[in-house]
Amino acid sequence: SIDMIPQIEEMPIARLKEFLAMEEFFATISLYLANCRMIRDSNFEYLMAKRKEFLAKGTLDPEPLLNGEDLIELGFEPGPEFRVILKKVRVEQLEEKIHTREEALKIVKAEKKA
Repeated sequence: SIDMIPQIEEMPIARLKEFLAMEEFFATISLYLANCRMIRDSNFEYLMAKRKEFLAKGTLDPEPLLNGEDLIELGFEPGPEFRVILKKVRVEQLEEKIHTREEALKIVKAEKKA
């Protein structure tokens, strides 16, 4: 949302990528710029540079490494914990701490033991 833009440079990478990948990204930025009445803004330039960087690396909105079916195969019962576990894996992926399905499975298996 527009309220988050002033702190954009301190935003965790995973959250920044989620923001940049939103369908509403350009509409949100347009509203922000109209609200500030600025044509050039350092936050806007930062966002556009990061979006370009992540798109070039293919890391802006990569296909998730795991899904609910993977959790079921590992013996998890479908339920609210799915969202928590899959979100944890997704954040690690967007933060570029993990890159493979095997790394994601390792995180999930550790969660199952906990």
